[in-house]
Amino acid sequence: MNVWGFYLDKNPRQAIASIRIVPQEVNVDSFFRPRYLLEVQAGLYGVKKKDRITDTILKLVSLENQANSYSRSLSGGMKRRLMVAKAMVHQPPIVILDEPTAGVDVELRKKMWDNVKSLNEKGVTIILTTHYLEEAEKMCDRIGILSQGELVALDTTKNLLDKIQTKIVNFITDKNPNINENTLKSLKVIYNKENEICVSYEKNKTNVEEIINFIRNKNVETSWAI
Repeated sequence: MNVWGFYLDKNPRQAIASIRIVPQEVNVDSFFRPRYLLEVQAGLYGVKKKDRITDTILKLVSLENQANSYSRSLSGGMKRRLMVAKAMVHQPPIVILDEPTAGVDVELRKKMWDNVKSLNEKGVTIILTTHYLEEAEKMCDRIGILSQGELVALDTTKNLLDKIQTKIVNFITDKNPNINENTLKSLKVIYNKENEICVSYEKNKTNVEEIINFIRNKNVETSWAI
């Protein structure tokens, strides 16, 4: 196996050092401060003091203001970013993130996305595992889909999204409208009950804005669409 130009059987240490895995579970020492933790981690990887980029990494993951705070005082999102920082102390070219945004709120998820994008822009190859389709769509250049342990799809994000023709959308409304499926191309009503409509459509024939306008033209207000 070749990892970043190193063969695992000939250069195992270099091959392994080229990859860093950030697990889903948070595992940082509560009594260490972020800066000290990164310095210790760098020492374990044999990075000389003059070559360490601790402050740069802290800034990269937006933890420069918490550099000297105890890890136990950090929020859940900060601890996840600290784990990413630990993975970067020896500047590995490949980082594997195992569901980095699992269980975090929308704001923290966006901050994590920004941090990961920043790493990628600096030349780090990111392999991301996620259950969120939106996350994969926004973050990844290529997407692989696993089903029961088997790779069932692998392509660029654009190509995979183009293959998904049928969309399903739910509308929350202020009243129950009468919808004629023949009005818009490919529109099909899955169910239409009080204050909620679920429809499907083919995105190459119709777009969601047309459906929203169609419903509103019947004097129906839509609260949101999912």
